[in-house]
Amino acid sequence: MPAGGYQVRITGTNSTDIVYDSGTLPIGSDVTVVAVDSVKGASPVSLLVWAESDPAVTAVLSNSAEVRIVHAVESVDVDVFVDGAEALGDFAYSTATGYLVLPAGDRNVAVAPADQGIGNAVTTLSGTLTLERRAP
Repeated sequence: MPAGGYQVRITGTNSTDIVYDSGTLPIGSDVTVVAVDSVKGASPVSLLVWAESDPAVTAVLSNSAEVRIVHAVESVDVDVFVDGAEALGDFAYSTATGYLVLPAGDRNVAVAPADQGIGNAVTTLSGTLTLERRAP
């Protein structure tokens, strides 16, 4: 293959749900890519890439991040939106989520009083959040 940006996506058997997404990988020479079992994070695999460069073997992380959300503002249930879509509805004070898997990168996050829609998001609780790839 010619040098360029490539992406590896893996789905489960008979499924279209992506369980691993490498993001864009800059490939400039011949490489060997192997998927190996992963015990960390939500993805069941990690990639190992062998190339004729230094370092010779590189682990490629899934292009996702894991986030826990904690509601710490008293007296109001909220809806949490990520990139315009509702991620949590009627989220109650003192509640915490398990780890949510979100795409790495800049995410637009908005918090609004429950059932009032993203148009009523609280300005001081909304903005851009940069999520880093999780550890392999």
